[in-house]
Amino acid sequence: MSRVREGVRSTDQYPNRYINYTSGLPVQHTSSHIMPFFKITLIRSAIGLPVKTTGVLKALGLRKRMATVFHPVSPQVAGQIMAVKELVAVSEVENAMSKAEFKATRKPDPGYYIETPASEALERHI
Repeated sequence: MSRVREGVRSTDQYPNRYINYTSGLPVQHTSSHIMPFFKITLIRSAIGLPVKTTGVLKALGLRKRMATVFHPVSPQVAGQIMAVKELVAVSEVENAMSKAEFKATRKPDPGYYIETPASEALERHI
């Protein structure tokens, strides 16, 4: 008897060993495996494009130009990206970032640094 889970099959002989349906090769799944993500940014507007295209963008979570979303790498998301490949920029990253983390990466350097005189620095350490 075998169990079916998300397109892979495990056998009773090897419960931690999964076999890919398409290639038949064993695939080892571990909890420490880092799952990659697609970083998708909408570059061009969907104004004037067919409803099907705007629907794909909406399904991906892209509403405004230069908006960025993160999706786990999967065949379904890859198919959606291929449907709108002319409108988006895609890269593969190891970790998805939250909105706050992504905004912090875009924050520029303040351009100045506040330094204390040496005499004040010595007074603090004494």
